[in-house]
Amino acid sequence: MPVARKKIAIVLPVFNDGPSLVELIGQLAVVLRDRVGDVALVIVDDGSLPPLAESFHERLKSIFAGFILTLKRNVGHQRAIAIGVAYAVENKLADTVVIMDADGEDKPDDVPRLLSAIDDDEPVVVVGERKKRSEDLMFRIFYQLYRLMFLLLTGHRIGFGNFLALPFASARRVANMGEFWLSLPATILRSRVPIIEVPTERGKRFHGTSQMNLVCLVVHGLRAMAVFVENVLTRIILGALALLLLCIVASAIAIIQKFIGIATPGWVTTVVGVSLVILVATVILCFVSLAISIAGGAQSIAPPIGAFQAQIDHVTQIGSQSRPPGDIRNAAVAQ
Repeated sequence: MPVARKKIAIVLPVFNDGPSLVELIGQLAVVLRDRVGDVALVIVDDGSLPPLAESFHERLKSIFAGFILTLKRNVGHQRAIAIGVAYAVENKLADTVVIMDADGEDKPDDVPRLLSAIDDDEPVVVVGERKKRSEDLMFRIFYQLYRLMFLLLTGHRIGFGNFLALPFASARRVANMGEFWLSLPATILRSRVPIIEVPTERGKRFHGTSQMNLVCLVVHGLRAMAVFVENVLTRIILGALALLLLCIVASAIAIIQKFIGIATPGWVTTVVGVSLVILVATVILCFVSLAISIAGGAQSIAPPIGAFQAQIDHVTQIGSQSRPPGDIRNAAVAQ
C-alpha cells in the first residue's frame, strides 16, 4: 500500500498546554494538507485543569477528525502515551501510529520524513534521533551522563525519545508490553523491533517553559533502566563481585608485605579494615539486587492494551468539517 494512502493516527499527550496543542495542530494541517482526511488525532488529556474537552473543543474540531481522551487524573507523560497508543491499536484507527509532543519541540515538518522512512508493512520503528538539542549546558551534560549509564547498565545505546512512527504491527507489539508504562524508548529497544533512525533537531516550545528538569531527567532515566531490570541488576552484581575480588587481592598483598617486612606501620590494618567494610557492603548489595531481580521477575505488569480503559474518564470525538484543500492553511492560521 503506498504511504500516501495509509491512515495515520497521531498520539499527542497534553497537560495544561492547550494553546501549544492548537498551534501544533495548525502547523500539522499545513504540513499534511494533502492527506488531512487520512489523519486521526488521539489527544490524551493527562489531567489538565480545566479539561481540554471543555476549554479547547471548539478550536480543535475544525481540521482533523479524532478523539480527546480525558484521563481521570494526571498519570505522567509516558503513561499518557501508552494509553493513547493502546487506544489507537484497540480501535484500529490507523495503519501507522505517530507519537509526538504537543509543545512544538517535535517539529511537524519532520512527521512526513518519519512516515517516508517506513518500509511498507515491515515490523520496524522509525525514530527521530536528536542531532541537536536546545536545553542549557548543564542539562545536556547530565543527559549525556544518563545515556552513558544506560549503556553501561543495560548494554543498549539510546539516542531517541518519544518522537517516532510505528506501523500498526509494531504499535500492537509495544502496546502488549507491560514495560510500556515505564518508558517508550526503552520498551522499543526491548521489543527487538528493527529501528530506523531519522536525524532531527529539537524545536522550540510554542508557549511556556519546559517541565523537564534534572529531577525529571533522573526519574526518566531510572524508569528507562527499570525496563531492563534483569540486565541492570546482573551487571551491578558482576561489578560488585569484581570489587570484592579486588579487595581480597589488596588484602592479600598487604598481608604478604607485612610478613616480608616492607609494609609501613598501620598499612595492613587500614587495607584489611577498608576491604572488610567493602566486603560487607558488597555482599549486602548482591543479596538485595538478587532479591529485587527475583521479585521483579515473579510479577507481571498488565500491558496497556488490557488496562488503558480504566484510566479514561470519557472520550470526546472531534470531527473535521469539509472544506477545500486550499483553505487548510487559512484555517490553521485562524486558530
